[in-house]
Amino acid sequence: MDNDGYVMTGTSFLLILPVLILFIVLVELNYEDTESEVQIMESEKILQVFQDLEFNIPRLTRQVLKEEAYFVISSKKPFIDVRKITRDNLQFKVDQITQNYDKCGLQVNCTVLSIKESDDPFEVELTSLVVVQKDNVSHQEILQQKISIIDPYDPLPDPLPFVKCNEYGGASINGSRIYYAHSLVLYLEQRGEKNGMVYENASSPLFINQCPYDPFVCHGDPVTMETLKNCLDNGFYHESNDGACYLCRLEGKNTCPHQGLEVFILPPPTNNQSDTAPCSVDHVLFGEGGEIYPGVSIQYHQEENLIFQLFLDDSHRKKYGLPLI
Repeated sequence: MDNDGYVMTGTSFLLILPVLILFIVLVELNYEDTESEVQIMESEKILQVFQDLEFNIPRLTRQVLKEEAYFVISSKKPFIDVRKITRDNLQFKVDQITQNYDKCGLQVNCTVLSIKESDDPFEVELTSLVVVQKDNVSHQEILQQKISIIDPYDPLPDPLPFVKCNEYGGASINGSRIYYAHSLVLYLEQRGEKNGMVYENASSPLFINQCPYDPFVCHGDPVTMETLKNCLDNGFYHESNDGACYLCRLEGKNTCPHQGLEVFILPPPTNNQSDTAPCSVDHVLFGEGGEIYPGVSIQYHQEENLIFQLFLDDSHRKKYGLPLI
């Protein structure tokens, strides 16, 4: 081959080289695009899993609290450390869900770090560590949730009365209410309280249901007492600085350091109105010694000869906008 042939070959290679470079660049760009698309798809799957957990954890939390409450109701025994027990029980249920993602090639881990009371007593605060990974894409986040304990379709019961009345004959459930029979009378008599007999066959609501009448002073109407009656008929619970939060109720406590709940325990209607009796608020009636203080009768309804009354001190009367003693 002569020199001209070599020159032609070199020239041809120089002409082809840009095409080869362009081809390699296009291949790399196509690979990067494909890789990017795969990562986007994996990121979307990871985000969906995280959102599923974020949605399901409150449901599982309420389920655990409900199971624990009914365990206390049936056993009449409070939990010792309900926050640890609830965390462990919730972790078990969460693990059952996260294990199912293994079949999809996803590594999912959700560690329940803590559950505690909230500033809003109708909520609990939950902190979890969520880690979701697929191939080389992962997402890790501390998930902090305020979870409502109120669900009109699946309400949580109040376990406290069943613990407090256990040694005195016990309380029973009829529909959506708790009935005390003679147990509350015996409870008060043992503590030396006077006129506890007005609570023979008393009742209170079974389910935690937040009162919509806010501010609370709007309960008061010195003429008709209509709002107060509606509140009592519906069994509404109220925020209270003195009552126990839901987690502490599972531990059998009528008061606690946290923002809590209170509800009225209703004496049955009677033909003879009494003047004074222990205050009709649950954390007062379930108190010990000096925690139980008297209230003065307030009539909120009457049907023929039957008088419907509560016994309230001035502090609670002021809170709910009712006439002072």
